Amino acid sequence: MSHVRKPIAGALILNTSICLVEAPAGFSANSLSLVMDGFHNMPDETAPVFLYLAFILSANLSRKPH
Repeated sequence: MSHVRKPIAGALILNTSICLVEAPAGFSANSLSLVMDGFHNMPDETAPVFLYLAFILSANLSRKPH
């Protein structure tokens, strides 16, 4: 499952970095469209977060105790 988790983590890091760069850049450039696009991407981060958590939790729950 680690081959699936790495791209999800990469997408989450990329989307977070876009949000963190776009919103302050919009404030400094007085661009409402950049600010709103940065805030618009924040709810989009919940899907990769929940998907990543689902992979981690399912891997931990499926382990058989010894």
